[in-house]
Amino acid sequence: MASDMPEAMGQPVAMGQIYHEAPDVETAQKIFDALAKGGKITMPFEETFWSRGFGNVIDKFGLSWAVSIPDQA
Repeated sequence: MASDMPEAMGQPVAMGQIYHEAPDVETAQKIFDALAKGGKITMPFEETFWSRGFGNVIDKFGLSWAVSIPDQA
């Protein structure tokens, strides 16, 4: 999934964000760490009230990513 975001969230409007769901915490952490290498972490990957794992990172190419684990209610 991809979406745009307002400049107030720290990214140009045209930049947008790519959203990636991983099947489990280990896979999500590996993806997040790979994207963060040479990039900038804007929200560390950790458990939240809505997900067992979620984080935001800007990769070395300037693309903004949200990595998450879908809710397994």
